Amino acid sequence: MTTMSGAPTTRRRGAARRSTALAATAVALAGLTACGGSAEPDGGVTAQDLRQLEDQVSALDERVVVLEGGAESNSPDDGGNRLPGVGLDDLLRDPQSFLGQEVTVTGEISELWTTGGDGAAFRMAGDIGDPIVVVAPEFAGRLDASDDVEVTGTVTSVSSGTFADEFGAAADAVLDDPDEFFADAAGEPALAAGVVRILGES
Repeated sequence: MTTMSGAPTTRRRGAARRSTALAATAVALAGLTACGGSAEPDGGVTAQDLRQLEDQVSALDERVVVLEGGAESNSPDDGGNRLPGVGLDDLLRDPQSFLGQEVTVTGEISELWTTGGDGAAFRMAGDIGDPIVVVAPEFAGRLDASDDVEVTGTVTSVSSGTFADEFGAAADAVLDDPDEFFADAAGEPALAAGVVRILGES
């Protein structure tokens, strides 16, 4: 059920960028050598010039490798707020490390709380760990236990004191019985969902 990123494509693109940069610099080196002839000062290019250019090539290559590695990483330290390539099991394995990050994950609804109308609150299960709480105040469809869903939301936690701030609506505006919800889920990791898409029934 998890979604994985296209890391092989990123590696190919990174390698292509590195190869292009190195090829361009190699052409420059060849041109300088040709113009400089014996690499004497009168020729316009010295051995020191060539060494400096080689050092710049090496630094550029190292920088490209660093950038390429950052593009392939799935860790919460990546740039930006949304994390591509994060599966539900990644989130369930260590939800605390994703706090404040926006993710898109796919899983199965394992438990539903009754809502007062629009909105949805449920637990979504993966293959490992405990199911995660999902609260979607703006959801207007019908959900059933065992539905497969795709959820995009920000990782947070359940607290009666911060519910409105974290999920964008008061608890009693979403839940039919907020007290029951907090008794079940207080302190648990959660997704403040902006999008819930039904994929099908299991």
